[in-house]
Amino acid sequence: MDIKMIKEVVMNDTKIDLNNPEINNCRRADYVAARMLYFVFCREFTKMGLSQIGNTLKPRKNHATVLHSIRQFENWSEKDKNLQNKYNKLKAKMRYIVEVAEKNEMDIVEALTKLQDLESNYQNCMMENQRLLNQINELNEKIEKQNKYL
Repeated sequence: MDIKMIKEVVMNDTKIDLNNPEINNCRRADYVAARMLYFVFCREFTKMGLSQIGNTLKPRKNHATVLHSIRQFENWSEKDKNLQNKYNKLKAKMRYIVEVAEKNEMDIVEALTKLQDLESNYQNCMMENQRLLNQINELNEKIEKQNKYL
């Protein structure tokens, strides 16, 4: 997987533009978390060194910053289950993209588009499922009311 794809997946999920130099200098927790995820995935999915990873952002980050961020991620993710869940979700996405791209010989952009379509279908199914569950609950309540009068 290439660095651009990792950046695209992280930006897509976090809604944070990692190409924006102002954001990359900001210490807001959500921006820091997005950079952490990016650094961790770069380390896991590429063979790039820490300096090379840091050079992919503007302004550039040195190797110590990247290493510190990766180590901090381990600490944060133990305490913050939302961050851990986001990491697991994004990791699964990236594995899927790599697998689909290799198996079907499609480029990574097509694989990402396919994944987004699958996620959209999943969300639609979940909403339909919730609607049906609500409908079942309403019918059960009506049955209970009718049984009281019988």
